[in-house]
Amino acid sequence: MVRAAVGDLNVPIHSVLCFIEAEWDFFLEPFQVEVVWVTYGKHLAEMIGAAGPLAHDEACA
Repeated sequence: MVRAAVGDLNVPIHSVLCFIEAEWDFFLEPFQVEVVWVTYGKHLAEMIGAAGPLAHDEACA
């Protein structure tokens, strides 16, 4: 479904299970179960905002 909506087969798509307003232990880090990231909101925002393979102009096009 997501791949069809994006329409570009070269755009990487990642599965995420994100817990919002959950209390995570201070030492608990986000982790992966096979290809799915399990995380919390702040870390997901950091993942989304991380630098990627596109230049700024390409990402905004």
